[in-house]
Amino acid sequence: MTKNQKKQLTYEEIARKYDITTAKCHSIVRSSYNKIIRTILEEEDVNIFQCVMALREYFNMPEAEAFEKLDDDHKAAIREYALKEYGIADKGKND
Repeated sequence: MTKNQKKQLTYEEIARKYDITTAKCHSIVRSSYNKIIRTILEEEDVNIFQCVMALREYFNMPEAEAFEKLDDDHKAAIREYALKEYGIADKGKND
């Protein structure tokens, strides 16, 4: 069974629709995305990686975009998760 899903609006289309700047639109979307993650992590028994991947699939976005939207706290949590689970840290960083 397939989902009857509409094409995602671009940031520019959303900004025009609500008469806001594209930068403000980016800011609102990023803030909302991180609030969703924060709420899920507080209320459900999932790790940060599972949460981000589920939202990536739900919002039909590329993995890179899903991780780029993370705030600094969630990026730190992803790095900690990757280090703990897989023994890897950020590429190019010398910690």
